[in-house]
Amino acid sequence: MLIILKKPSIYAIAIFSMFFSLPVHGYSWTCTAQDSELKIVPMPDVIEPIALVVSKNKIIIPERTHIAFYSLDNYQLEKKFGRRGEGPGEFSYPPYITAFPDFLLANTMGKLIYYSYDGDLIKETKIIIPYNYGTWPMLPVGENYVGFPLEIEKTNQGKMQLRHIGRLYDQEFKPVKQLCEAIRPLAPPPPPPPREGDKPKPTPKQDFNVIPEYVDYVIMDDKIFLADNRKGFYISVFDKQGNLLYEIAKGYKKLKVPKEYKEAYMKRQQEHPDWESLQRQFNYKFKEIFPAFSSFKVVDAKIYMTTYEKKDEKYEMVVMDLDGEILKRSFSFPLPPYQDPSYSFTLFSNEYEIFRNKIYNLSYNLETDIYELRITPIK
Repeated sequence: MLIILKKPSIYAIAIFSMFFSLPVHGYSWTCTAQDSELKIVPMPDVIEPIALVVSKNKIIIPERTHIAFYSLDNYQLEKKFGRRGEGPGEFSYPPYITAFPDFLLANTMGKLIYYSYDGDLIKETKIIIPYNYGTWPMLPVGENYVGFPLEIEKTNQGKMQLRHIGRLYDQEFKPVKQLCEAIRPLAPPPPPPPREGDKPKPTPKQDFNVIPEYVDYVIMDDKIFLADNRKGFYISVFDKQGNLLYEIAKGYKKLKVPKEYKEAYMKRQQEHPDWESLQRQFNYKFKEIFPAFSSFKVVDAKIYMTTYEKKDEKYEMVVMDLDGEILKRSFSFPLPPYQDPSYSFTLFSNEYEIFRNKIYNLSYNLETDIYELRITPIK
């Protein structure tokens, strides 16, 4: 379910903002206390971000109505391109951007749009299957595509339920090969509204998994890196035909979900303006043990895995080479991995980017009423 907020509510800010929300004066600011290397840059032109990409010395921020380029040197807005519409290079729904070496790919409802790094339209491809493009984009790999389209499954009890299955697709978007087990949507869809004159029927509460399963994938050098925390600390690597090349599996510390975590989460829920409706709809379920990791990236021939282990208010980042050899462990990651669906970033990995050994993320500052770009070195 995609929810776009023009400006975050207090509830969303509590979920997404980092630990140092201080007013900023001037163009950029650097902490001088224990986080002396944290850099904060006000981004007054950012209004409705849905993702963040850093590539080729550009900061790329897709919003609801356009895609914006900012300079990585001075953080100034360079240009906006794309627009709402049905024509070539236009989108009716917010575009999500994936950076490839030679082009930028925008996933939007019904089509894939290829742009150059100058913002010019290269081509676009119509998509004929339904899919949740904001969470799991359709990505080209060789002559094929990989994605997690939305499907309907009939259970043994005769009920219908939604699922996403990671598959390889050919150029006609016909399934070629299944890459992993089905994953359930984070939350069930709301019931359809009653017809005019009908009384709304009471619906049973749905279970809502507060700490969700995390499956994500990256394309690099015509290979598919697919991370799946349902299997533990686990990554599968496939070639462009969907053949399994190798697997990366590591042991990890089993961290119990503490009572304080549960209480803090429920407190945020109770502050939500729709809390009365939410508690009628959902049973909030907590795992006993945190998953092995909360997100991952593949950047500059390195794999970056973030975990739930915390030290001095920073979370662990495990850095590996592409074969899975651990290069370092660092408590540098600044974002709490809540993965709550109420914010405009629909997947935790959309909230941040890694570039040249630094973590970039957007945070909304309530006091200044603007977004800030926060840059944290990976120590």
